[in-house]
This record gives sequence, structure tokens and C-alpha cells, in this order.
Amino acid sequence: MPNSSKKYVVFFPVPDDTYKRAKAIIQKVKTEKDKRQYAKELADVVAQLTGEGMQHFFELPLKRAKINFFAANSARVGISMAKRGIDSVASGMLRSMSNEQLLEIAHFMDEIIREVDDLES
Repeated sequence: MPNSSKKYVVFFPVPDDTYKRAKAIIQKVKTEKDKRQYAKELADVVAQLTGEGMQHFFELPLKRAKINFFAANSARVGISMAKRGIDSVASGMLRSMSNEQLLEIAHFMDEIIREVDDLES
């Protein structure tokens, strides 16, 4: 990647409750001494955000493209399987992490989850 001061992002919208839930669990992990007690909740948030992202980047474009029923159904099944696989991996990994590792995940998530006023621009 060329050394550049420009940063490019790709993002997707999430429901209010997902945003608030993510921020709440991130704050708990960042402030509480025993971060491991929040590993399952953090994994659940990662899984929920992953699902939202897959819906936005895969399901929504297919819907807009108005693909035929069989292709759409096949895509939904594949996406559903991918979500379950990611959920399982995220849950297993986060539950086995140390306090320090969970803190790093929380910091990363806090960096990428942002509130914006307008998605139209």
C-alpha cells in the first residue's frame, strides 16, 4: 500500500440499539478489571455487527440487482452459513482471550464504530 496521508473507509449503517449495545460493552471492557466476564457479550456484539455488515454488503446489493429467486435463495443460504461460522469462531476466540487481548479488541471496535449525522453524502 502506498504511503499516503489519505485514509479511505467503507462503512455500513447499524440500528440504534446495536450501536448503543456495542458502545456499552466496549465501555465495560475498557473500564472493568475483569474483562473476561464480558467475553461472551463482546462476541455477541461482534457477531451482530458482522451480520449487519454482511446484510449491507451482500444481501442489499443482491436485492437491488433483483436477481432471480433461486440465485437469491442460494445467496441467502451461503450468507447464513458464513454468519454461523463467523459467530462460532468469534465466540470461541474471544472467550479464550486474556484481559489484555479483550482490551485490544474493545479499543479496535471503539475506533471503528462511529456515530454520523448523514449517510447521504
